[in-house]
Amino acid sequence: MRIALFFILTFNLQLVQASDFDYNGLRKLYIEASNNEVECQKLFKLTEESILEENILAYSYHAISKMLISKFALNPLFKYSEFNAGKEMLEKAISSDPNNLELRFLRYCMQINTPKFLNYNDDLESDSLFITRQLESNVELKSFINPIFNAL
Repeated sequence: MRIALFFILTFNLQLVQASDFDYNGLRKLYIEASNNEVECQKLFKLTEESILEENILAYSYHAISKMLISKFALNPLFKYSEFNAGKEMLEKAISSDPNNLELRFLRYCMQINTPKFLNYNDDLESDSLFITRQLESNVELKSFINPIFNAL
């Protein structure tokens, strides 16, 4: 009985943690963080405690925040290591959920805006095709993705 109660409480706690995020707010913050260091730091702090297995979306936004932080950093070694750490995290998230439209869109945005010498552009074509095919059937993400995707 105690074991069953423990699992029920643990499961409920995980659901609460996963629903702690206002995803529309997170998406807005991502847009602002793309060109604003202060907003980028906010995104980083907001998602810092995210764990892949508990909240893949928040974890992915944390990966993106690490990559964006590298954009604002002055130290080239720090820039490179933060970018690679974020890239590794994002790729890990996409590997665990390759059909997640939002994750593929985030990767597309990063790859299209990453300098060529970083060699992070292998998935541009496949992500673009995936986004185009999946977008019509996802009403929730359409209003977030369409304006950005069409502007890129």
